[in-house]
Amino acid sequence: MRLLITILLIKFCVYEVYTQNLIPNPSFEDTIQLNFGLTFPRFWTQPTNGNPNHYSPHSRPEWQVPQNYVGYQLAYKGENYVGILMHKMLPQGSDSKREYFQVKLEDSLKKDSTYCLQLFLSLADSCQYASRNQLGIYLSNSEVSVSTTFRLQYKPQILVVSSQEYFEEKDRWVEFNFEYIAEGKEKYLIIGNFNDTSGVEKKFIGGGEQLDYSGTYYYIDDLYLGHCDSLPDTTI
Repeated sequence: MRLLITILLIKFCVYEVYTQNLIPNPSFEDTIQLNFGLTFPRFWTQPTNGNPNHYSPHSRPEWQVPQNYVGYQLAYKGENYVGILMHKMLPQGSDSKREYFQVKLEDSLKKDSTYCLQLFLSLADSCQYASRNQLGIYLSNSEVSVSTTFRLQYKPQILVVSSQEYFEEKDRWVEFNFEYIAEGKEKYLIIGNFNDTSGVEKKFIGGGEQLDYSGTYYYIDDLYLGHCDSLPDTTI
């Protein structure tokens, strides 16, 4: 009997490790209360001086869910999500402000192991431009901290929106899935736009019903990074 219990405990522990989402607070439900009535997702940080946004029913009116200053959207999972600026329309030759989120993974990635990344994306209602080849995921061995409001000059290992299609979906959440073979020891995940202004591919789609937003801004929710056999069941 004791041997059976030991075997079951070992199997349970192995299963827990194997099914673990390496991203803490993946749907941004665990929040920190900031000054001026704002909230921020626990375990997530800003690697630059850009100001990514946390949307929650418990935040001030401009940053609430589902109605907020750039649009209307229910959370895909739970009641919170985040938003980041991809680019704003600026004079030719000038660089555009960028916003990023960073999180420390629960464990370092193992060399040559295959991991699955999943996330959900929606374009804010007020955006007048759709973009492609913009939103990137950069996996780093060390924490990134740069005093700038402009782009981080790293090459992301994953591009979320392909170079073939402009992302125009404002009404619903769209699921994205990727496989990644680890180089080994990646410990931090950073999400944002790593392209310079000359690399911004944009398409005018109209909008701006509540705000004349001349740029591209994404809502993001429910990230997963872990073993591919343990991808959560999803229903759009």
